[in-house]
Parts: sequence; structure tokens; C-alpha cells
Amino acid sequence: MTGNTPFKFWITRPEGTAEELTQACADHHIDVVQLPLMDINPCKDDGVAARLVMNLDQYSHVIFISGNAVKYGMSLIEQYWPQLPVGVKWLAIGSATARALQAFDVEVETTHGAMNSEALLALPSLREVQPLQRVLIMRGVGGREHLASVLRERGASVDYCELYQRSIPDYPEGVIRHLLDDIGVNGWLASSAETLQNGLALAARDGCSQLLALPIVVPSERVADAARQAGCQRVIEAENAGSHAVIEALLRQGLI
Repeated sequence: MTGNTPFKFWITRPEGTAEELTQACADHHIDVVQLPLMDINPCKDDGVAARLVMNLDQYSHVIFISGNAVKYGMSLIEQYWPQLPVGVKWLAIGSATARALQAFDVEVETTHGAMNSEALLALPSLREVQPLQRVLIMRGVGGREHLASVLRERGASVDYCELYQRSIPDYPEGVIRHLLDDIGVNGWLASSAETLQNGLALAARDGCSQLLALPIVVPSERVADAARQAGCQRVIEAENAGSHAVIEALLRQGLI
């Protein structure tokens, strides 16, 4: 960071998902603080996900939205499919999600550059989806509807297999003030609109409006727009949510 103040980067990714970025920061001598702004927990077993997975061979495409979708989804799939069904196209949003899926010996198609629904929809296998083909989206509860909406417009039948729930962590009052005033965090990451909302909500609770003035790295134009609308004053848009893109964004802004 310019001047005499060292850059301290707040990594807000859920527990267990920040290792690659933390290592990338260490490689660039970036001081990091890890405090997740989202908790991830598996959904209660109501049998719906299992019934969808038991019919996996009836789907032409299976799409994994995140690494957590792979974690919980493949655990469930392996219970019912010791050998994966043939003829299914496997897709993932982002390189990290694809790598997680490849660990299960799945041949996966993924996006490059932008890591979002729009980029996935541009892939040939989804542009050419045929009417009445069935698509299964492995994801958490809720989230964007754009992917399913466009696929339905193209004629596909789309089902959601919801595997996990996201929630704001239950931190004690004052945790954000401690990060800013005592630890000296002066930049942060919001990998999604929900992460952004959670961080700003905790900051408002703790009376830390100065968080709005800190540089915030976001992975897309959509999240960048949400950050600006929320009052963030220095929004840095990375190419995607990957570790390399985050580091490149920080370098581009002269923060490291």
C-alpha cells in the first residue's frame, strides 16, 4: 500500500474455502486477516436431494454452482452412483469448482475469465441445449435465478438440488470495530452480493461507517454495482472470484 501504512487485507470467504487465496497473498507478502462473512451448513435431510440424485441418469446436464455444491453434491451422488451415469454433461462455474469436481474423476466443462452464470450460459453445451432436455443445478438454498431462467427460455426443464444453506455468522458486537481499529484492516474482499450485505450489516451494527471508505475487491460488475449502491467509495472489480484475479486487482490498484 502506498505511504507508510501497511496493507492488511480482510479475507471474508467461508471457513475452509480461503486457503488458496491466503497462500497467494503470502506469496505476494500481503498481510491477511481471515474472518468469514458467511457460514455454510448442509441442509437438513428431507429426502428431496436424494430423490433428485437417484434420477441423475435422466438429466442431460448437471451444473455445480460452487465448491460447496461439489462437496455436498458429490458426497450424495457417491451414495447412489458407485459408477457415474453415462451421457451426462458436467459443468461448473469457475476453475476452483471445476478442480473440486475433477478430483472425483469427472470430465467437467467450465468457464474461463468471468466466473458467473452469464459466462456459463455462453458455453456451447448450454447454448445448444435442446428443448425438453433436463438440467440439474447443484447449489445452496436461494441465490440467483438467472441461470435457470435462461435455460428454461431455451426449452430445458430445470431442477434445483439444494444442498447447503448460507447464513451470516453470529459474531459478538464490536468484532468489526476490532478489525478496523485494533488490527488495522484497510481493505477487504466481498466474493458475492450476500457477503457484501453481511459485512455492511455487521459494520452498521458496530457503528463502523468507515468500512465504506476502505478499498473493497469484488468479482463482477453485478457485485460492484451493489457495493456502490450501498455506499462503498473505492470498489475494485476483479476479473472473477479466483485467487489470481484478486491478486491482479490489488496489484493494478497499487495496494500491494
